Amino acid sequence: FLRNGALFVAFFLLSFSSALAQDCGEPVEDFDNTSGSTAGFTGEFSLANAGSDGYLQKDRVIETAVYSITSPTYILPNNATSVTYGFDLNGTQEVSQITVKLVYRSTLNNEIIDVFLGQFTPTYDNGVAVECRNVMLGDLPGFPTGGQYRLRFEFTADGGSGAVGQTLTFDDF
Repeated sequence: FLRNGALFVAFFLLSFSSALAQDCGEPVEDFDNTSGSTAGFTGEFSLANAGSDGYLQKDRVIETAVYSITSPTYILPNNATSVTYGFDLNGTQEVSQITVKLVYRSTLNNEIIDVFLGQFTPTYDNGVAVECRNVMLGDLPGFPTGGQYRLRFEFTADGGSGAVGQTLTFDDF
């Protein structure tokens, strides 16, 4: 939840353990006015509804298929103690499972590693799942002070036969 590089707005430096229902604050990226780009996010989702109400969307969803989104690279301040992340999911199909990984260069082996942060089932209310979670940096092996990282999300579709208009959407990261 950064807007124009204001990292501290998006990733509150909380000193709580991994938890649900953190205050995620203002979105880092709402995909509005991105000049037709995905704002550095990569994966199977593409920009939809470019303009003042943009979002990322995966069309032609197939039940039990896994679709991913990887964030751009972020840098934490040296005094950070945790990373908080969140997003909204909706679309014509729902997600049955979300897997979250943090990708960074570990100080233990100087290699880029994917650290499993968790796997959970989103809770939908009126067709929208709002997720907000927190992870302590002390729980991440070899995470460097002021470290650079990316978040990788894998979404397992709960329905869909691959037809046009069967969608998953990702917004307000």
